[in-house]
Formats: sequence, structure tokens, C-alpha cells
Amino acid sequence: MNYWFWLFIILPPALVFSVKPEANAWLHVGRLAGAIALAALLNKMALGFDEQVVREIYTGCLARAPSGERVLRSHCTTLKYDAYSVRDILFEFFTWITNIGYVAACEIVRRLIQHRARGQSGKALVVKNLVSNTFLIITSPLLIALFLLICYFTFMSVIDDILNLTEIIFPSLPTYIINL
Repeated sequence: MNYWFWLFIILPPALVFSVKPEANAWLHVGRLAGAIALAALLNKMALGFDEQVVREIYTGCLARAPSGERVLRSHCTTLKYDAYSVRDILFEFFTWITNIGYVAACEIVRRLIQHRARGQSGKALVVKNLVSNTFLIITSPLLIALFLLICYFTFMSVIDDILNLTEIIFPSLPTYIINL
């Protein structure tokens, strides 16, 4: 079990929610910067753990395969790439989008909760939160990109599951129909 991923899920929001609204402005800036840095560190640790598991799967499969068997070696390579999950692809290639987008989403939730508690539902962008406002305005395209990436990977995962299910239910279909 990759506990680094669960720390990535829990600790940056805890850091975002940790500072009280009445605190110093520098503490607010440090909170956002620290949450992004912590998310980046935990992101790399989660990826390192997953890569270690994939490497163990691959080397274990190669150890069982005889040295001359090309079919088993290609099967080991297939297992290696099957072991990577959608989360690993999203974390590996879109690292800063996921880190900053995750912290920005937590900041939006924190501000909604904070303004509702104060009864300031209409005044979301106050001058006191200048750094936070700038951060949210700059990261709004990243949040949109993160949302689109998650939708894309979810769609591809569902399509892949449907195609695999089609192969199981209809094994006699020609491959050109399945591989459309």
C-alpha cells in the first residue's frame, strides 16, 4: 500500500486549513507555498514507491522467464506497463498541474468555508487576501486543465474496461472490431 499517496491526500489540505484568518499575511503566504512544496515532495515519494513496486514486478517476472523466451519477456514488459496506474501517469507527466491544482482547490474550499462562517458570502475577494486572490486567479487555468485531464483519463479508463469486457464476453469477434 502506497502510504505516500495518502499522505499527499491528507497533509497539504491540513496545511492549507491550519492558519487562522486573523493570522499574519506572511503566514498565509508561507502556508500556500509550504502546501505546494509538501505536495510536490509527497508526490515524488508516491511515484518513487510505485516505480519500486513496478520494478519488483518486472524483475520478478524476468527471473521466472527463461533467457531465450521472447514471448515471456514481452509478457513481462506488458505486466510492467499494466502495473502503472492512471494516477501514476497523471502524477508523472503533469506534476505541477496536480500539485498546484490540488492546493488551489483546497484553498477555494477553505475560503468558501471561512466566508460562510463569517457571513460574507458575497465578498470572496477581499483586499486582505491579496496573495491568496492572486494565487487563485493565476491557478484557475490550471484547475480547469486538471479537471479536463481527470475527465480524459477517467474516460479512457472506462473505455479500456469496456473493450476488455467485450473481449471476455465475445472472444470470437475479429480483432479489427475490438481495436477500433
